[in-house]
Amino acid sequence: MKKTSSITALLCIAFVLFSFGNNRAKEGDEIPWTAHQLSWDDFQGTPNNASNYGAVTSSGMSYNYHYQGAAITIEVKAIFYRKQSWVKPIGRDESGLKHEQGHFDLAELYARKLRKALRDASFNKRNVKAKLNDLYKSNSKAWEKEENRYDKETNHHINTANQQLWNAHIATELSKYAAYTDTHIAATIQ
Repeated sequence: MKKTSSITALLCIAFVLFSFGNNRAKEGDEIPWTAHQLSWDDFQGTPNNASNYGAVTSSGMSYNYHYQGAAITIEVKAIFYRKQSWVKPIGRDESGLKHEQGHFDLAELYARKLRKALRDASFNKRNVKAKLNDLYKSNSKAWEKEENRYDKETNHHINTANQQLWNAHIATELSKYAAYTDTHIAATIQ
């Protein structure tokens, strides 16, 4: 018997503004994280002129899964949303772009942490959906906390010394979780 389920969860992060939703971005809007270096051309949204920020990155994590018999396959992706990310002319500088890349890289870091947690988890037929949701929610809360810390400590890239420390920290953490770059996780239901 084949049983298929799909859950897509979206966590959009825009500096200290967090919004949760389950609306899928339009085709062509998404850039999956593949060591992609963002350019200002990727920021295709309409700037919010009421915002004090020069740029906003909208990135997220999604997961879906299916299982057949005792085999479960879970896919976890970090995604950049072009049409929800924007930059004002005044915000188009190299240090600002590096800061925005940091937001996208943090999305990938927490996608890797979620992949690790999923790989380490034990599943049974009764707890698959609940376990996935619990792991996703706890990981998302940790990610949100890290994003807030990133913006606070870098003052949205204005504090260049702290921005450099964060750039190094994020690179180190991505390397530490390099074993979890594959977006697909295979697990067994016990």
